[in-house]
Amino acid sequence: MYRALPVLFLLLPACRETEGDSGKGLVVDDTGSVITDTDGDGDGFADDVDCDDGDVTVYPGAAEVCDGIDNNCNGDVDEGLLETWYLDYDGDGYGGTTVSATACAAPLMHVADNTDCDDLDATSYPGATEICDGIDNDCNGDADSDATDASTWYLDYDGDGYGGTAVSATACAAPLLHVADNTDCNDLDATSYPGAPEVCDSADNDCDGLTDDDDPDVTNPATWYADTDSDGYGDPGSSVQQCEMPSGSVSDSSDCDDSLSKVHPGAPETCEGLDNDCDGHIVSGWQDDADGDGVVNCIDSSIYSQDFESGWDDWTTEDLGGGNAPNWSITSGYLYEASNAALSYALSGDLGEVDQFTISVEIFNNTNANNYSGIVFGYTDPLNYWYLRWSDPTNHYGSGADLKLIQVAMGASTTVAQDDGSVQLYTATAQWIPLTVQVTESEIIGTWNGIEIIRHVHGMALPLGLDQVGLSTFDNDGGVYYDDLVITNP
Repeated sequence: MYRALPVLFLLLPACRETEGDSGKGLVVDDTGSVITDTDGDGDGFADDVDCDDGDVTVYPGAAEVCDGIDNNCNGDVDEGLLETWYLDYDGDGYGGTTVSATACAAPLMHVADNTDCDDLDATSYPGATEICDGIDNDCNGDADSDATDASTWYLDYDGDGYGGTAVSATACAAPLLHVADNTDCNDLDATSYPGAPEVCDSADNDCDGLTDDDDPDVTNPATWYADTDSDGYGDPGSSVQQCEMPSGSVSDSSDCDDSLSKVHPGAPETCEGLDNDCDGHIVSGWQDDADGDGVVNCIDSSIYSQDFESGWDDWTTEDLGGGNAPNWSITSGYLYEASNAALSYALSGDLGEVDQFTISVEIFNNTNANNYSGIVFGYTDPLNYWYLRWSDPTNHYGSGADLKLIQVAMGASTTVAQDDGSVQLYTATAQWIPLTVQVTESEIIGTWNGIEIIRHVHGMALPLGLDQVGLSTFDNDGGVYYDDLVITNP
């Protein structure tokens, strides 16, 4: 039978390391006795506790350094010593956050900073110079903010392309309603800016400091004409161009004599040899007095009258042919003529000239085969005169009556106007009919029995003239009577 023996624990003396001749570390106790020979790297730790007995820097309690080795034999490598490094793709010294690595030292193209806002652009990183390129260069979150090459822009309030100096902004691109120019002298007026045409509007349009008449560059000055006689009409031969009307001037230039206030367009004719109304001619025959009453024709409301009661005065007759001799006489206070196929005129003396007049006469035609009767005026000779002719007044020939205005010039007879057939111009019974011709500066008007029948725009140079006035007949077998010839002005 076996008995259990007590286990005896021997307290061995402390060991220590010493160097022997062989250079290997020896483990000895406090008494100097060698216990074992297992400290291969001489770091004082036997290989049973040294995690790498071939490396003197590796042993329990050694200082951990960042070398990829478990220096203190705690099972961790480089613990507490690793750093995070960030890829700096664009090489600007600042990494992004997308790609990183943990290591003791920075890997290739890695840095410790990860504040780059764009790691694909080497011009963008914290603290970079902000420039006008549409990129957030300094990574402050705002592209082009406070860019060093930003421009100053000026408000162009009136939209004329030129800004003022009152309101400006610094930016890379022009803000709304802003321009680079600040030379507008009035940014509230779109017609005022450097180089604008200077016009008469009391504004300094071209921004040269001068306005209207003070600016020699004004483009639209008005033309003013001297009105020396103060009649409201200016002298076309005396003018000045400027914005403001000078004293003693007007805008009108139609005065034909600026020395006389009674001479201007529209002025009444004064019958003193002046072109009062500036129509280009002096009133013809202004010195003529047809009725000898001391009032000249051009202002006499009754130029001439003849009632044939006391004879013919200086009247004559003119035979223009036709086959038979004319037979004019005064009968019972009327001028009378009756002859077959005789063309003739009874003519007054020369009544002078006047530009506007009206001739009226009463005509009584017997109803027996009468042809022509009427008024002659402006008669100077058988080859030159005017004739308001009433044809076949009794419609004896069945072709109807008519009224014509005829001009005879150098012997050539021309019908310049005639009735349109809308009025019956014959009398079924014998009766007195008033026939009138009115001559104005522009028209000749023929009236039958108070009805306007003819209106002719003559367009001729005045005067047409009174000259001799006459009454006509042609082939009036039944005879024709005339009475109360009156000529008035107009």
